[in-house]
Amino acid sequence: MKDSDTLVKNITRYAASNMFQRACGIVNTFIKPKLLPPELYGLWNLISIITTYATYAHLGTRNAMFYLLPYHKSRNETTEGNDIKSAVFYGSMFLSVIITVGVWIYAFSANLNKMEQAGLLSVGILIILNCIFDYQFNEISADKRFKLISSINYKKSVIAVILNAGLIYYLSIYGMYLSALLSVLIMVVYMHMVSPIKLIEPFKKAVFFELTKKGLPILVYNVSNDLISSIDKIIIAYLLGVKELGYYSITGLVFNFLVQIPGDAREVVEVDLMGSVTTSKREDTLDDYFFKPLSYTSHFMPFLLGPSFFLIVPFIHMVLPKYIQGIVPTQIVTIGSYFFALAFIARGIIISHNKQFHASIVISAVLVFNGLAAVSFIKMGYGTVGVACGSSLSFFILFIALYIFVRSFYSNISFFSWFIKIRDVFILFLIMVFVIAALAYISSIVPVNKYISAALSTVLYCLAMYGVSAWMSPDFIHQKIVNLIRRRRG
Repeated sequence: MKDSDTLVKNITRYAASNMFQRACGIVNTFIKPKLLPPELYGLWNLISIITTYATYAHLGTRNAMFYLLPYHKSRNETTEGNDIKSAVFYGSMFLSVIITVGVWIYAFSANLNKMEQAGLLSVGILIILNCIFDYQFNEISADKRFKLISSINYKKSVIAVILNAGLIYYLSIYGMYLSALLSVLIMVVYMHMVSPIKLIEPFKKAVFFELTKKGLPILVYNVSNDLISSIDKIIIAYLLGVKELGYYSITGLVFNFLVQIPGDAREVVEVDLMGSVTTSKREDTLDDYFFKPLSYTSHFMPFLLGPSFFLIVPFIHMVLPKYIQGIVPTQIVTIGSYFFALAFIARGIIISHNKQFHASIVISAVLVFNGLAAVSFIKMGYGTVGVACGSSLSFFILFIALYIFVRSFYSNISFFSWFIKIRDVFILFLIMVFVIAALAYISSIVPVNKYISAALSTVLYCLAMYGVSAWMSPDFIHQKIVNLIRRRRG
């Protein structure tokens, strides 16, 4: 019971800090498009994609470290753990420097304007800073110091808001570049003060290559996942331009917020999964680390999706009127994020079976579909709305594909048993979509102010989904509360 309570506390604390981080992200997303025109906001989103993929310069060694450090610590193998730390830091730093040099060479050699050139120069420095920050963060996470991680998330979020507000206001896009650099630099200094990097062992190529061998499949898996969620932006920038990307980038605000909690829970749970995978039965592991998280997430996500769907309308109209074109794509992606969040859950089981490379092939097939769908919808004249539809459909296909893939590990379990375990996922989704569509239709025909309509729709939606979820799952937390109230009354 104590271990279970600790796990729940870690998830809650970590998720709360990331919720705060996402709340600050909402403020930042207000600040950035509020102070930048769509074309510059689109430019920033395009440039920031470089930093996203540059973080994979470690070639999977940090992923391997995340799972191996708890393993070696549980066996009191200190030397092996120190070898891993040194190999990951020095190896990833060397590769990050190479990427930075390549970005800078392109910045000076390509035919770019000053804003684009300054952006690439800033990105080069940011790649190095991110390398240090990500290593520190990963090491602390592997050590299960989630209280410190939560503190880092709170501080980093507040600093980013303050820097963005001040620097973008006075320096426009250049302030955006400077804010991105300073926010990471400050946190690197802070983390060094509270948990300095201690590299006791020298760099060992053999250890680095062994970590790459173990972690590269995880890296490929993660890159594939990132491509699924960013290929739409790349295609829009290429076919429609950075201004349309600026409008569409509003979808990223809501999407990243919605999938954050399942992602946080997955990171905490996976550390425990890797510690118990050798001591628990395969069926128990499947139930505890796949089906149960899948059930809870499927019941929880509708309470994020519905309010986001309705409230994004007044939010954009009041706060970011220049980005009204992004409302419909954002609503579409919001619905599709239900299955993307559920697809997150499969990663732990896949990694525990060392099948992440095979899973990346499955994801790559979905990625191809996503890209083709986006291009096709644009060519047919549907623009960013069509791209959003293609992405949401891809999220659904991704979940189905990974679910079928995970089932292949447990061929001894009957198909009927699997179907029973997962059927509520689809039932909840269909009910959620029906309730949203019904309320949206009613709102469209009733002459009520759009702000009042959004508020009423949100309240009615939450009440409806609460009733549905309480009826379908007595294990869900709010039903436990209901049962407790009933017992006290009795």
